[in-house]
Amino acid sequence: MKQQPSNAKVHTIRVEPQPLLARLCQHGIFLLVLFVLIFSPLAFGAVRPWAQGPILLAVGLATGLWIVRILAVHEIPAVFSPLGAPVLVLGTYVIVRYGLSEVEPVARQEALLGLGVVLFFFLVLNHVRHRWHITVLMWVWTALGAALALYGILQVVAGNQWSGVFFRYDQYIGRASGTFLQPSQFAGYLQLVFPLAVANFLFSRRSFRERMALFFACLVMSAAMLLSFSRGGWLGWCAALLIIGVYLIRRRGNKFRWAVVGGSMLGIIVIAALVVLQSTREPPAGFGPERETDRPSLWRGAVEIGRRNLWLGAGPGMYQWHYPSVRTLQAHPDYASNEYLNLFADYGVIGCVLILWIIIAFIPAAIQILEARAKRYSAATPSNRYAFTVGGLAAFIAVLVQAALDANLHAPANAFTFAALMAVVLTCGVHLRGADEGASHPGEYAALRLKGANKLVLVAALITAATVLAARSRRSYPSYLSLRLAEQAKTQMDWAQAEKYYLRALSFDPRNFEAAAAFGDFYAVRATWNAHEREELCDKALRWYLRAYALNPYANDVLIKTARIYDLLGKHEQANERFTRALQADPNNASYHAQLGLHHLRQGERDEAIASFRRARDLDGTDPLPELELKRLGKLDS
Repeated sequence: MKQQPSNAKVHTIRVEPQPLLARLCQHGIFLLVLFVLIFSPLAFGAVRPWAQGPILLAVGLATGLWIVRILAVHEIPAVFSPLGAPVLVLGTYVIVRYGLSEVEPVARQEALLGLGVVLFFFLVLNHVRHRWHITVLMWVWTALGAALALYGILQVVAGNQWSGVFFRYDQYIGRASGTFLQPSQFAGYLQLVFPLAVANFLFSRRSFRERMALFFACLVMSAAMLLSFSRGGWLGWCAALLIIGVYLIRRRGNKFRWAVVGGSMLGIIVIAALVVLQSTREPPAGFGPERETDRPSLWRGAVEIGRRNLWLGAGPGMYQWHYPSVRTLQAHPDYASNEYLNLFADYGVIGCVLILWIIIAFIPAAIQILEARAKRYSAATPSNRYAFTVGGLAAFIAVLVQAALDANLHAPANAFTFAALMAVVLTCGVHLRGADEGASHPGEYAALRLKGANKLVLVAALITAATVLAARSRRSYPSYLSLRLAEQAKTQMDWAQAEKYYLRALSFDPRNFEAAAAFGDFYAVRATWNAHEREELCDKALRWYLRAYALNPYANDVLIKTARIYDLLGKHEQANERFTRALQADPNNASYHAQLGLHHLRQGERDEAIASFRRARDLDGTDPLPELELKRLGKLDS
């Protein structure tokens, strides 16, 4: 029976055969996209600079191949989509806000990742549109999610035996975190890939064996999600299942609909009960939610930061410097456990409005694709693109829900996966055909035909973005690698080689205050081993500490290090002045009070030392130093 064409308005363009160079560039871009999506979750969520470097390099190379592909043809289609405008404006605002930041090296990494995610979104939007592209991505994400889920389950089952694998931390023993550094980040990644597997199991045209593989992957990811003990992850999981259940009900009969409603309600009740149970019970030592931060305090801190500069925010990456009163000896949080408050703190009202624009643009666009495809295909006709769009919409909603309790998008693996997922969902509404110019296809997206001046404008924009990415990355990552090599040489007491690497790190990035502070630490360590040159080495350490503090006046730890050097040189007045300045900036830091107590003790000021140690103990009862010193002074019972 002949199908009736839908009434959905569709923009189709005729695609002429591409030259070999253009086709090779397109395949190369797709391979680089796969590299980013596979490497980032396996590299511990790519939260460390050593992992972010290869990712941004791959994005830069893919952008270069896109430029070559554009120049290789006379006319080329460019997909912009309704989401293109807010994403482009947000990326521009990230760069502008980066330029206004008070401490450029702190904000630089945030700007690089923001620019990289924006470029990655448009790369996927314009180069991942064929059926086999979507199939490959679906199976890659499903395989990664299942593999990481199995590893997370093994972490919980094996317990302490696997606690040291992949740099796991003691406070997360008993929780599934996969290759991510935190269970909440791992739960955030599962929130992105789990709905895809479920939707493809229910709505796609996969074979029976493929469906069984998807069913197994869904079970494994569900178990890992439970064992992550992430309340935000559970709530997002519930939201994703709710969206999938709604579309499942719409495509099935009445009996099946009531069965789905009952099963969904049961699942929601179970997940809600788990959330309540997890929030009310007291976790044992070394287990449970992230104990190193006070969630309400961090939320209040983010609000206070945003209120200081209501429209523009405090600047990307500046959280830990602008609100130090929540810091302790154990924790130096750089963001609150709420993505919306982090956005308000860093980017102000403008950033929140831009994110709201993206949300408003994406959800109707995805629903429009689903409605157009539902009109074209009957309820009994499965569709791979329909399944991918349902899974993508469910994952998007899950991330919006989880963002209220977890800051998991700060992990680049989740951010890049999220951007790729949105872009692929939008390409499910774009059909580039050459033989059926007037035919109707689901979706309503304009694919622009670029040639002449318009093509050159796009090339110029891509070259500018790639240049900014390369210029900033050239400073950051060689400096970071040199600094790591210097630290390794210092550990081995190879002083000459370590000094060489420190100087190289600062030559790559003269504004790297962390390298300057580390260079000061280097001379301070040498001073403890070399009594004959101690005064000269202390002077060098002071010079580098002062340079580090000049580059970042929020780095209060440098003040403490400077004060200790002055103490060592017998300059007690200068030392006392540095301790006072550090405590004025960070009055609730227990370690600072402990260091001030030691300073008073060295000067024979017993009463002042006792007061400082007591204050440190009150702020952080887990710190053994004040307890030991107070006992030694005879002020506590043994």
